[in-house]
Amino acid sequence: MADVMTHNSGSQHVVHYGDAAKKQNESFSPGRSWSHDGITIGVSPPCGSWELHFEADTDIVVLPKAGYGGQRAINSDKAANYENAPNDMYWLPTGTELYSVGKSAKEVVYVKFDRSVRNAFLDSVQDAPQLNDSVTPIKDVLRHHIYTHLLMSFVDTNGKFGGRLQAESLVNLLLLEICMFKGMRSKSDVANSLSKPVMARVNAFIDENICSDLSLAALADVAGISKFHFSRMFMATTDLSPHKYIMQRRIVRVQDSLANTNECLSKIALDKGFSSQSHMTSVFKRILGVTPSNYKKSLK
Repeated sequence: MADVMTHNSGSQHVVHYGDAAKKQNESFSPGRSWSHDGITIGVSPPCGSWELHFEADTDIVVLPKAGYGGQRAINSDKAANYENAPNDMYWLPTGTELYSVGKSAKEVVYVKFDRSVRNAFLDSVQDAPQLNDSVTPIKDVLRHHIYTHLLMSFVDTNGKFGGRLQAESLVNLLLLEICMFKGMRSKSDVANSLSKPVMARVNAFIDENICSDLSLAALADVAGISKFHFSRMFMATTDLSPHKYIMQRRIVRVQDSLANTNECLSKIALDKGFSSQSHMTSVFKRILGVTPSNYKKSLK
């Protein structure tokens, strides 16, 4: 969800929010937004059906004005049905991978900002929690209705009455809301890294089950800690979410098969734990910048 750029591709209208592509059956005007010095506040317009898939390159807070539903996957290969209530708040920190598909949505208010903005806020708040994990949704209809109104007013006036200072204040309000939802705790509880022996056990388990549908609960069980603490400590160790880490290890296996076998791509995909050839191709290209077929051609 970044600055909006539009173009027509055949009969289909495509709207890009950063790396995201939002496909619709009906045309609509570009969203409106205000951007300055690492902060963007915007309003995505109503739309018909859409498919959205991206990896967040900044922190993002999303506030749908009205309820809508569809299917969604967050840092996961499996999409599940979901239903937004009006003014639900969603927190998508940098690196979150989101896939969402649905048939209809009203206006959606979004705020995106550099991670440095988040860090500056956390440094100023005593006992602030870490905010490395996505939160969906946070429910407080009254407060979120006020936030939505303030954010939309800010965009509609192009920030001329408050500028950067007001934008930062609005971002801090949202971050404080997320912190309160997650629960304030002592900074001494900041995630430590996993020890080398624990990480070795986790890696061995991942490699042994790379083709399976690995769960966070199973990985946390191997590490001997709770899912919540495992996720934070794993990211502190690898700078990657468990999902992204597993995807990268699967892609290494795919590279090996492409280099040393003549197996068809569909078989390689299923053997390496991907749900389909298209899923493998999408992940492969996102990580390596080239499709599996072109990668194999380059090896000849």
